Amino acid sequence: MKRLHSEVLSDVVLLGLLGAAALAVLADLQPVRPFVLLVAACLVPGGAILTRLRTGEAITDLALAIGLSLGVEVAGSLVLVWAHWWHPAVLAVTLAVGSMVLLSTDLRLRR
Repeated sequence: MKRLHSEVLSDVVLLGLLGAAALAVLADLQPVRPFVLLVAACLVPGGAILTRLRTGEAITDLALAIGLSLGVEVAGSLVLVWAHWWHPAVLAVTLAVGSMVLLSTDLRLRR
């Protein structure tokens, strides 16, 4: 039961971080915007993927979330560059929507 509670909490925290990043962009919160976007970019995509692949240890999950996030972003960037269609906003929105879908379906499955 405790493990289920912590998994739901991590999903909610990642969704909140995604919401904070969207707010920082839309409201143009300049002093905190770069920090919030960096943290969200380094944690959310990989954290969303890890909702399906739990390892059980928090420090391992954090390291995997960072590695997966950066790997997904690099792969997406390479696809856009190779397609000669470099639009970083498209990549950011695609990763955000994909992460939101993964996290929200994970929350729904845990009910």
